Amino acid sequence: MCRLFGWAAPDPTAAGDLLGADTARLRGLSHLHADGWGAAWSDGAEIHSIREEVPAHTSAQFDSAVHQGVGRLGLLHLRWATDGLSTCSVNTHPFVRDGVAFIHNGSIPRGPVLDELIDPDLAQTLEGDTDSERYFLAVLSAVRRTGSLPEAFARVVDALSGAAWPSLNAMWITGSTLGVLAATQPRYRAGDLPTDYYDLRYAREHATTMAWSTGVRHASGEVLPDRHLLLVDPLAGSSQLFGL
Repeated sequence: MCRLFGWAAPDPTAAGDLLGADTARLRGLSHLHADGWGAAWSDGAEIHSIREEVPAHTSAQFDSAVHQGVGRLGLLHLRWATDGLSTCSVNTHPFVRDGVAFIHNGSIPRGPVLDELIDPDLAQTLEGDTDSERYFLAVLSAVRRTGSLPEAFARVVDALSGAAWPSLNAMWITGSTLGVLAATQPRYRAGDLPTDYYDLRYAREHATTMAWSTGVRHASGEVLPDRHLLLVDPLAGSSQLFGL
């Protein structure tokens, strides 16, 4: 269970410039989501990333990344570890492979149903023991067969439809696009979480698209409909919404 923030801007910018006073809100959320943090940003040619297993509010590198991680596309992640999974850097998001950085909020039962979605060569690149990293590799495996991120996510969500996961919510960046996926099963949400905990919101402000988990920004934004995927290309100034 985690908090996510992503952006797509026509000009290179830092998360802190976009969040403004909400930077303090995000940092404050790390008192609960305290099992590590990570960031990724892209200048179009390369994805840069950083991750630590310490809470964001205790980290000097968090402030540096928020204000100096400049890119047209970027992600921030606060981790609240799934029960039983260790707090270490390799279990911390974002996960980066093949020019894609990926973050996830939710939990997925680990086992054959998830593992069988991963190509053997990608399975050999596993660094940690999280369901989230396996989910990412399952999507990359599906991309190989479909050539399309929306179709790949549709296949993975469908393949996992019988499993007891509360959320497959995810964000990712490539060198040119931001993607945001909303996919939840409310019946599996923990009873002590707010009903809107897994909502993802997005807004376009001054040609920049931002997406975030509940509590990250003061702005209300628009709720991304469940089982929908948003793709944003900031240089083309375009965004597409796909139903899965």
